[in-house]
Amino acid sequence: EHSSGSAVDIAAVNGIPIYGHQGRGSITDKTVRELLTLQGTMKPHQIISLMQYQGTDNTFAMADHYDHIHVGFRPDGGEQSSALSAAQWDRLVNRLGQIENPVVAERPSRFSVIVKTKPRAATKTHRRARAAGKRHARANHARRRSGH
Repeated sequence: EHSSGSAVDIAAVNGIPIYGHQGRGSITDKTVRELLTLQGTMKPHQIISLMQYQGTDNTFAMADHYDHIHVGFRPDGGEQSSALSAAQWDRLVNRLGQIENPVVAERPSRFSVIVKTKPRAATKTHRRARAAGKRHARANHARRRSGH
């Protein structure tokens, strides 16, 4: 999926790394829950982290995803179905072309408040997942070197 451009890995959200921040209420949990709100052609067919969510058909827990969220999309081959008609697409594209891009400051304003946070230590589950991911990577490397 990555090589075809139909997947992305998220390693941090708002400066908070995924590594060490998985579990209920974490930035990873909040991000996955937001991704689960995507519908139709924007719904990911895979959301992989250390967590799986009951009642979903697209979340998977995999130990080697201790430091990122994998979001994979399945592009439909051939003609795509759309919620918009061709005329609606034309109107939408024309309207988007009329909207001016906002000016975004390159630096925080003088009114910005600096918030210092302490990074949290990895939990036992995260350390185990990281170790499992490293074992998996070493096994793959060994297989490649042996030609299997």
